[in-house]
Amino acid sequence: MAIDQATRLGVLRSVHRAPPLWRGLLPALAPVLIATAVVSAAGAAVLPIASTFGILAVALVSYAPLRRRNRRVEVHAHGIVVVTPKSRDEVVFEDVDSLWYEMDFSSLGPASRARVVALRLVDHTGIEHRVPLTISDPLTACQWAVRHCSDPLLADAQAALRAGETLTFGAIRINREGIAFGKRRALPWMQLRLLRLQPGRIALYRRMPIFAWKTIRLDRVPHPTLFVKLLRELAPEVEVDDPNAEPSSPT
Repeated sequence: MAIDQATRLGVLRSVHRAPPLWRGLLPALAPVLIATAVVSAAGAAVLPIASTFGILAVALVSYAPLRRRNRRVEVHAHGIVVVTPKSRDEVVFEDVDSLWYEMDFSSLGPASRARVVALRLVDHTGIEHRVPLTISDPLTACQWAVRHCSDPLLADAQAALRAGETLTFGAIRINREGIAFGKRRALPWMQLRLLRLQPGRIALYRRMPIFAWKTIRLDRVPHPTLFVKLLRELAPEVEVDDPNAEPSSPT
């Protein structure tokens, strides 16, 4: 007997809504205040220009918050549902073939920052389900999806590596002997001096740990948390330069 989709999704655990509209509109106040200051300093001659600038700034910053204001993400025991006023996208975790990150990268002085803004869950038929994380308590939704889509693959992946098999993550191949990019020959692990975990990235160093030989962005590989755990087991030396990375070795 066929099981309906509601049963496959399981019990509803939590609902995550878009942040309040006022929070998304706050950034628009800065250009408005700047325009007001310019008008006050320069007089009425620049009023049309300053007013136009302020209106455009408010419109641009307001577009995204207005578009997502009625969106919500429902986290179920066995799946996730994304609901908008015009659509309802359901995905059951056991139907997911790969999980990908969408990330936003930014820099504040010498520090870099990476934020996961959405998950892309690709099912066995190739259909992609996008789960936005610009919501309340995004960490809970993200971790629940990773727990059910990526974490169960760890034991089999470790066993495959022990058996001498090669695993493929996008354009990257790894095995017990080394790591390869695209069609290039694999670099043996023993020729890799350091693997450094950075915000949203993995930096690989062959000689001096100053200039990276290769940098891997975590939004370019499927199942990024699984990928990181395996590399931490394979690389001869690992350094953590990311406050959000797990400090302990994977289990």
